[in-house]
Amino acid sequence: MFKFNVVKLTCGTVLAGALAIVGHAYAATGSTSNCLISNISADTSATRLTLQCVGDANFYVSGPGYTGTGCITQNAEQVKIWHAQAMASMLSGKKNNIWWSDCNGNRSMSGFQMLAQ
Repeated sequence: MFKFNVVKLTCGTVLAGALAIVGHAYAATGSTSNCLISNISADTSATRLTLQCVGDANFYVSGPGYTGTGCITQNAEQVKIWHAQAMASMLSGKKNNIWWSDCNGNRSMSGFQMLAQ
């Protein structure tokens, strides 16, 4: 019983810290609220991510290879984290907030937050 409580307390502390980090304001030119993800795609190395929301014709992209004005490059670890969060939110039916900057007609992601609804 003691080990279970310690693990539960540790996981809760780590999750609270992660939410505090993720919940800060992102510098972006736009945001999309209450996005219900309808489409997720990633390349084979999981370093590029593309998301689409229900009823939204725009694509939200992240990862290396997107260059130009307004394109935000994320490292591979960040892309993997967002991929896991996006998959979890799509499978659970949760909505998300996405912060982005215009990148050659796509929306380059600078932040992603799953909402607890």
